[in-house]
Amino acid sequence: MSTGGYHHAIILSPAFYARQCYSDNISNDSSYWKHEDAARHLSNHVMNKYPNLNVLCLNNSTYMKNDLWSDSTRINACLFSQASRIVLFIPDDATEHITYFSRHCLHPLLCRSRDQGGRPEWHSRFIAVAIGSVQVPNQLNPDVPFINVIRFREIGWFRDIMGMMLLEKAIKGFQVMACCLMQFDDPRNLCPIQLQRLFLISSSDES
Repeated sequence: MSTGGYHHAIILSPAFYARQCYSDNISNDSSYWKHEDAARHLSNHVMNKYPNLNVLCLNNSTYMKNDLWSDSTRINACLFSQASRIVLFIPDDATEHITYFSRHCLHPLLCRSRDQGGRPEWHSRFIAVAIGSVQVPNQLNPDVPFINVIRFREIGWFRDIMGMMLLEKAIKGFQVMACCLMQFDDPRNLCPIQLQRLFLISSSDES
């Protein structure tokens, strides 16, 4: 799927949010490609099961600046300008990756004040999809504000009906009207992107 338009959620694989944890030569790194493929499979599976959802999977080949996570303004421009929710895909063998991301990226973003460059209110916009018993950011660092966690069973996770239902509910349950009103003093100033965002959410809620 192209990156144009607005989406209900963006799914990030460990290859995107923890690229530093893989070998420099990814062509021979089987875990890198396995994680990429699994995240892409999750994105496709969600949209096949719930056609009313528009979900984008970003992989490491998608152009993003290396220091994306150090700047909340850049995160907003690169990610939240395209979707209201960010889904962190955490495979059962990605403990090292989510540990790195929680410590070096998520903790500074959600624990620092706005004056310090953080955005603690964004904790409600992250969803962690954890496969099996892999640890999640709140377990790895208790200081990180709670983010929604959806656990899928380890064996045949893509056939976990309950997990998929909970993920669908978490994605479309986020109301972006409040977000738009916080960004604009006057709702009449909403640009086409914000209007499309509201249309996507309202059409999801009606189905």
